[in-house]
Amino acid sequence: MIQKYLQATYQDNGRGPDVYDCYGIVRTVRHEVFGRPLMPIMLGINGRNAREMTAAVNDCKTNLQPSTLKPGVIACGWTGPVCLHIAVVVNVDNMLWMLEAAEPGIIITKPRDFAMRYTAVSYHD
Repeated sequence: MIQKYLQATYQDNGRGPDVYDCYGIVRTVRHEVFGRPLMPIMLGINGRNAREMTAAVNDCKTNLQPSTLKPGVIACGWTGPVCLHIAVVVNVDNMLWMLEAAEPGIIITKPRDFAMRYTAVSYHD
C-alpha cells in the first residue's frame, strides 16, 4: 500500500511522484491511498519556515475535523503555537505508523517517537 512512497526522496516543495516534502506526501497519500479529497497544492509554502508552515496548516485545518490516531489522518507536530511538521497515519502489518517526509526520503515512524519530538500532536481528518 505505501511501498512506492517509501522509495521516494525528500525535496523542498516536492509534490510527487518521486519527490516529496512533508505536505506533499500527506496530500498525495491521503488522496491516493485513503480516497480523501485532494488538498490544495500550496507550492509557495516553505516547509522549513515555521511561520509559513503554521499558516498553511491552520488554513488547511479549516476544512478538516479534529480526529484521533487512525489511518488516513493528518498528524501535526506542534511546539507551542507553531506547527513544525506533518505526517499521515498509515497501517503497516496491523500497526499504526506515521508516514513522513524527512531527508533523505520518506520514512515510517512510531507514533510515540513522532510525538516525542513535539510539545503536542494534533490529528485532523
